[in-house]
Amino acid sequence: MRRGLVPLALTALALLTSLGSASPTGAQPIARESLPPELRPWVPWVLDAVPGLGCPRVQGRPVCVWPGRLRLDLDGAGGRFALAVHSDRETSLRLPGTAQIWPQDVRVDGRAVPVFGKDGAPRVRLTPGRHQVSGRFAWSRLPESLALPSSIGLVELILDGRPVARPRREKGGLLWLRARTDEGSGDGEHIRLQVFRHIADGIPLFVETRLQLEVSGRAREVTFPAALLPDSAPVAVSGDLPARVEDGTLRVQVRGGRYAVRVLAR
Repeated sequence: MRRGLVPLALTALALLTSLGSASPTGAQPIARESLPPELRPWVPWVLDAVPGLGCPRVQGRPVCVWPGRLRLDLDGAGGRFALAVHSDRETSLRLPGTAQIWPQDVRVDGRAVPVFGKDGAPRVRLTPGRHQVSGRFAWSRLPESLALPSSIGLVELILDGRPVARPRREKGGLLWLRARTDEGSGDGEHIRLQVFRHIADGIPLFVETRLQLEVSGRAREVTFPAALLPDSAPVAVSGDLPARVEDGTLRVQVRGGRYAVRVLAR
């Protein structure tokens, strides 16, 4: 890098990172068009150096990838997976599997892509937008379990051609394939919902909405159009389940159990 360009790069980094990491009540990230022309060519370099810049924060951490439903069709020889996902920026997506159970023939929107390893997990690169990710597994015997990203809340599991009504998952995302899958109990799909709100008077006024959920039935996505009060803007979402606010509606990927989801808005 030429010496005269170093201050420009550092200036771009300082501008974008300081605004991108500001508190929810502070300034919003600066638009690329608002930067001086000399700094705009450095934006991709800055974005690569700060992976979470410009992404919503959940429980204090930036979340740039929002997985949808994962479909697994597996048997004793292997199987296939398919996942719908939305990416807020160019980033990497963790795939099902491990270094020992490596996904093969991985495709994004029908195009073959390279798979790389990070922290022992397979990953692919994604561009911003909505994508369909698919791939397959090959093994000589159905493994006892399969590692899944904990961010995936909806799993449709088919074993030997038969749907599993309630796949058994651990808190860290591990999916049990043999001997520990939950059989359907005949219970219907029900949600018992309690809503609590805490209002903090000030400028601006903040409202924290807490949803207490008791869920039975299969894993699925549910929406709560009234989770936000009229004319309020979401600031943060946290809780025990994958959730996000989209077009003013809270979308939560639920499964059987008791959970809490919190939405902070101003």
